[in-house]
Amino acid sequence: MRIPTKLTRPVLASTAALALAVPLAVASPAQAASYRALGQEALANSSLGAADVPRWMARGTTPEVERTFLKGDAALRPDLCLDANGDAIEGKQPKKYMGSMVNTRVNLDDFQFIELNSNIYQYKTRAAAERAWSKLQVGAAQCAGSIEVDVEEEGASVRAAITTEVHTTQALFGTPGLSLFQDVSLDVNAADLEIALIGDQYSNYYLAGMSIIRVEIANINGDFRGIGRVSRGFVDSMAIVVAQRVQQRTTR
Repeated sequence: MRIPTKLTRPVLASTAALALAVPLAVASPAQAASYRALGQEALANSSLGAADVPRWMARGTTPEVERTFLKGDAALRPDLCLDANGDAIEGKQPKKYMGSMVNTRVNLDDFQFIELNSNIYQYKTRAAAERAWSKLQVGAAQCAGSIEVDVEEEGASVRAAITTEVHTTQALFGTPGLSLFQDVSLDVNAADLEIALIGDQYSNYYLAGMSIIRVEIANINGDFRGIGRVSRGFVDSMAIVVAQRVQQRTTR
């Protein structure tokens, strides 16, 4: 979900491939290995694709994937939440970033959408990725459980109320992951425009190879039933699948 910069950022019908991949990945502890950096094509092939979106989530549409590849100073940092002061908590900047986004429902008139994302943050070495993961863990412990903030930016006024839940997930490749659930309410005033938004975000983070990966779902102004058990289950499974793809391609 994308909102003005200081606030940026914030399985039942899965395929058989997902169902098979999960126990295999979880059961595989980290082993001594050497690692290689992945190029743009390999990162894209590891990320969320149209074929990964199950029919029940696609809602009769043909999923279309939008991918973003950035490197060097342009690479995006992993983002988590806001701290008690309203400041954004971010991880270390990677060397390469691959983002993959699929909208499964869009209604621009009422500003409604459901969005799936995968993000791969690849670091220079495995050791650098481990340090970045440690920083992310420290940052997650600083997430504000509940916060209200006001932001003035580029002629727009935004009032936000955000609640955040952080949990540790089962270990993957020997390292426990993170899950975040955020409930967001926004009141946006810009010129003649007034928008009230409510939304939920649910995401999982894992360390895989030389990368931190995230898979996320955002439901903005939906029906509004929020993000239920089945949708969370898809994110849980898909995060493991993306992490497994990265791990396998990165490990020599």
